Amino acid sequence: MTDYFVLTNDPDHGVTEHYRTVFRELTKRDIFVTTAVFCTLKDDETALARHCYGGETHHLSLPGYRDLMLELADLGHEIAFHGYSQVSDTRDEFRKGLDIFHRTFGRYPAVYIEHGGSPATHSMEMCKRETLAVEGAEPQSDYYVKDILQQVFEVVWTQEYLLDFVKRPLDVREVLYSDGGILYFKRWRMAHVDPLFGQLSGSDQAIVGYTHFGYRGYEPRRKLKTLFRKRDYPQLECWSRRHLDRTVSLLAHSLAEHGLKSLTLSDLLKTHRGDPHAETP
Repeated sequence: MTDYFVLTNDPDHGVTEHYRTVFRELTKRDIFVTTAVFCTLKDDETALARHCYGGETHHLSLPGYRDLMLELADLGHEIAFHGYSQVSDTRDEFRKGLDIFHRTFGRYPAVYIEHGGSPATHSMEMCKRETLAVEGAEPQSDYYVKDILQQVFEVVWTQEYLLDFVKRPLDVREVLYSDGGILYFKRWRMAHVDPLFGQLSGSDQAIVGYTHFGYRGYEPRRKLKTLFRKRDYPQLECWSRRHLDRTVSLLAHSLAEHGLKSLTLSDLLKTHRGDPHAETP
């Protein structure tokens, strides 16, 4: 048996040229990413529209970004679905986004990563209406998408499967959680994974990291120089050009040190087909 590492990236604030640089460095070190995409951006003057907006968040409607995503898929990275847009999308728009994805990549996405906050931790204006915790699981709503998730995707992430409070690695079958006809995956922010590396047992455990290549750092209130004083791995959230080489080098070193194989989410599923434990996250 062995242990595994999966790196996932959400597209918020990500732009084509910076992504090209980040993925070049990761690919050189055989680190593969499941990276999510928007199909377009909408401007409905909501908080979500102000959070991700034209120019600072790229999407499949931009030819250069679309071509880069196709190139990354050819290199072995995985492209996941983050929604039709960054704001609330109706059921019809959600389906439209899936059709755009299919026309672009020649297949439907295997992975869905919800965008927007959870009502438990965010204001409602920062929660997309089609998220399962809002209206996405309500059949009478124009934003109902749960049946689409059941039919289209192999694995799904929603806000309740963020594992910042879990301080130990999990067995692969704990990382994957089946409920209501949907297979979910759990993930930790990259700022929190260092203690997990040292606890791996070599017995089919997995660490799924969660980051945004478009953010300068997960903890913006702390100066970047403070993040690098100790080898405590908040720096694994620092993907700016200035710190990129160090961030990627540290990640590659940790994977080698702990004998971790870098996989995409779909590769992890292929490696570990089986019935995941039905237990609460």
